[in-house]
Amino acid sequence: MNLFLKSLMAFLFILGAIVFSYPFIADSVNNFYDQLSINNYQKEMQTQYKAQEKRRLSEMEISNKALVKNNKMTNIPGLGLVADPFEAAVKNTKSPDKSYFQKHMIGAIFIPSIHVSLPIFDETNNELLEKGATVLQGTSFPIGGKGTHSVITGHTGLPEKKLFTDLEKLKKGDLFYIEVSGKKLAYRVERFKTVLPTELDSLKIEDSSDLVTLLTCTPYMINTHRLLVTGVRVGFETKKMTQQIQLTKDYHLYRMFIFASIIPILCFLFAY
Repeated sequence: MNLFLKSLMAFLFILGAIVFSYPFIADSVNNFYDQLSINNYQKEMQTQYKAQEKRRLSEMEISNKALVKNNKMTNIPGLGLVADPFEAAVKNTKSPDKSYFQKHMIGAIFIPSIHVSLPIFDETNNELLEKGATVLQGTSFPIGGKGTHSVITGHTGLPEKKLFTDLEKLKKGDLFYIEVSGKKLAYRVERFKTVLPTELDSLKIEDSSDLVTLLTCTPYMINTHRLLVTGVRVGFETKKMTQQIQLTKDYHLYRMFIFASIIPILCFLFAY
């Protein structure tokens, strides 16, 4: 009976520990693989995919110019046919393979103050939203330039990955960085706004501005509204900002290694 009680106590303790630690471990593992994807993308950019990325950058520039010219699609100047990314996302019938994500990946976003380091994909759907940040269709690609306003969307509250969950912790003046097709851009957070999913006025293009808005669901786990965090383009200070980007990426790698070291030690101590 004593052995049975000890075994039951050990089982319940381990089960509770697994349930408690799952979100942290899952988030850490997923972010670790995100950093590997971003590193692979950056290496490919420097080697055989250089010409291909130049062509892709040119295509995105053409798309951004066309977006401003064809502003009759809605009653919002400079905004295409935009639907709510979290309501309109359509799930593919087949689970996509690795090549699907590589095909749609165009860069990465880094938000040092909340430890966000995520791949950016070129369109919004369920599969891509679960893997990283996505460019909302009908808005500018995040390649900079006056008369552009890119909207980058990300989920909040996924059990296995944080993504944009901590977006509400940002403060005015915080910086975030975007790397797309070899270009490194910096944006300073200027305004916050909470809107209904149908309120799109804040996403319009401003002729003389270079803007990026980060968009996610709010309040946490209720998701009736959308949080908009808009940044204004600032100069990219190569040495300082590249270091901040690297520290943001390293944070997730170190976090993964810490979990990988501590968990076996704790299991051993408990068993002992």
